[in-house]
Amino acid sequence: MLLVIEEVSRQQREMWSEKKTRVDQRIVSLSQPHVRPIVRGKAGKPTEFGAKLSVSCVDNYVFLVLRYLVWFDRGA
Repeated sequence: MLLVIEEVSRQQREMWSEKKTRVDQRIVSLSQPHVRPIVRGKAGKPTEFGAKLSVSCVDNYVFLVLRYLVWFDRGA
């Protein structure tokens, strides 16, 4: 946890000193540092965070799929 806090501190210092509003691979959750925000631009919910759970039922079997949304830049 200390390493995560140190990285968040480094990212915040970088944003402040360089007057930026974003940092690549920015940590937005101390408890889940692998989660990234996804800007989707939806009305009422422009940004989504965290894991998404998909549940499906096929032939009386239930399948659970846990997906983590990882931020990426389509323009890069």
